[in-house]
Amino acid sequence: MISKREKYEGGTYAHPDIALEFASWIDTSFKLYLIKEFERLKEIESYQEDIEWNIRRSLSKTNYLIHTDSIKEKIYPTLTNEQKKFCYSDEADVLNVALFGLTAKEWKTKHPDIKGNMRDYANILQLVVLSNLEVINAEMILQEIKQQERLDILNKTAIRQLEILWNDNNITRKERRKMKETYEFLKVKTQVNYVATINKDRPSCRPFGDPVLFDNKIYILTNKQKNVSKQIAENNHVCIVAYDESKWIRIDCELVDDSDNIEAKKAIIKEFDWAIDAGYTLDNPDFQALYISNATSTILDADGNELEKFQF
Repeated sequence: MISKREKYEGGTYAHPDIALEFASWIDTSFKLYLIKEFERLKEIESYQEDIEWNIRRSLSKTNYLIHTDSIKEKIYPTLTNEQKKFCYSDEADVLNVALFGLTAKEWKTKHPDIKGNMRDYANILQLVVLSNLEVINAEMILQEIKQQERLDILNKTAIRQLEILWNDNNITRKERRKMKETYEFLKVKTQVNYVATINKDRPSCRPFGDPVLFDNKIYILTNKQKNVSKQIAENNHVCIVAYDESKWIRIDCELVDDSDNIEAKKAIIKEFDWAIDAGYTLDNPDFQALYISNATSTILDADGNELEKFQF
């Protein structure tokens, strides 16, 4: 870095790498812009040279080196009281719980048939926040801040940053567009959608009604007395499948119970003129509203060949 005191060209100058790193440190939105732009350029390079590249995972892995070095020297999820009190032997799980609400083992137990780990299925916003949390946690470890206190700080930081990023229209425009494409596929292009759940140790599949788009989330409704509701309560990871006579869509996702959201229920009732006659009223405690979260949508042709894959 160079500092000059001159009348017209005075100021502080730095190598572009230093300037970009400093700017990305103070502004998470700018950091995400850099990642998305770099990802776009790498996608072009990948197409031209036929190579695979995933900048999002590379970013997290690179920052994790900083995190592990600090451990050697000094050592949009709400946390339960037990999670806050628990002492995690693996510092990676501190980050996992702060951001995802689960340890790696808990996630794997919940999703035994899925390859990889929870970070492989995180969306770009979560990976950006994870990258920031790794740096913050590394600094707190150097300051010898206790793990329970660090967990609480990291969780609050994750929630705040996710809210900032999600509310930035420029950042989430692509994800929202992909989510809307998924919604339109299920709502307009297909006549029936199928939702597969896990019933103890067996798969269970049934047709489901049209979804509802509200507050940038895709909602479906059911009754809490139905078996599907009880199965989702046990394991909320589901697979939604639909076909439009030329293409398939497969959505691996989680269904989040949002039954306390009165506005969401009003939107569902407004969407379906049969809802009230079917007993889906605001005063019905069994009226369950669920929205899709942590989704990976895969579009396939009639022969099962993958055409597109995206997350939202």
